[in-house]
Amino acid sequence: MTDMATREPNLSPGHFTWLVDGRSANQRSTLKLYRIISDGERRLNSNAELHEAAQELTGIAFSLWRAVFLSDTSGEYADQLADVKNFLVSLISDNVVLYVTDKNARNWSFRYYLDNAVHRLTKLSRSARPLPFVDGSDLLKAAETEKDEWVDAQAILDKAIDRFEAAMIFDPLSAAEQDARR
Repeated sequence: MTDMATREPNLSPGHFTWLVDGRSANQRSTLKLYRIISDGERRLNSNAELHEAAQELTGIAFSLWRAVFLSDTSGEYADQLADVKNFLVSLISDNVVLYVTDKNARNWSFRYYLDNAVHRLTKLSRSARPLPFVDGSDLLKAAETEKDEWVDAQAILDKAIDRFEAAMIFDPLSAAEQDARR
């Protein structure tokens, strides 16, 4: 187990490259999602399913964005539990959670944000739509490392955003939208 106070950050060029690549991929996805939502705001306000999907996709994008900053984990089970304890101490004693709180508890918080994204992706895979925003079989892929799992989740988000964009363009208009256009 590594003492949080003495744990050195990973300053390797390889880790920095992974961080920049991950953040860049996520920011491109987030920008695309923003454009779709901005351009389709009227439609989103009249279609509950698409409105909910926009919220879920935003939650996924945020969770993956935050997780990438916290990816410098030790991989040690004991460190994860120690970080849970430290996170709870901060939550109870300070009554606030900031980025630095997440960063200092990254062995736990990375998993939290990644699991949140995967949970939301799973929720989107269970849609009654003819073509769900997420293909559930994509979620079954086993990753070798936590970083690989993040990369897989980001790729699934990208596909979900593409499907969301297609739904915004090609789904038949709702009755409310048809009435609004008359």
